Amino acid sequence: MESVAFASDMTLRVLVFGGAYFVGINLLAVLLFWMDKRRARRGDWRIPERQLLGVMFWGGTPGGLWARRVLRHKTRKEPFCTHMQVIVSVQIVVVGALVVLWTQPDIVGWTGTRIVMLWHTLRASV
Repeated sequence: MESVAFASDMTLRVLVFGGAYFVGINLLAVLLFWMDKRRARRGDWRIPERQLLGVMFWGGTPGGLWARRVLRHKTRKEPFCTHMQVIVSVQIVVVGALVVLWTQPDIVGWTGTRIVMLWHTLRASV
């Protein structure tokens, strides 16, 4: 019984930390887009695109996309738009893979076994 309580306690901690991180990084993304837009209007030094994309890469994609649309900022800027689309695509694939691995742990064993069998077949044929 204690192991179940420990597992749920650990899961709760992970969810709380993960949720706090997600909210924080997305608020940071919105703040950075807002600051960059404000600086652009004033003619001041801008926030580097690398920094904006970096925050989106580390989880601030929803906040960055929302701020981009609401503030109408960096909507046609290339290669920023292309880099942002690559980040979003990679994140969708990673999240999808994690969901499959989390919900279907049998797939990991099945896929691993199939890959090993394929490898041995290829090595034997060479």
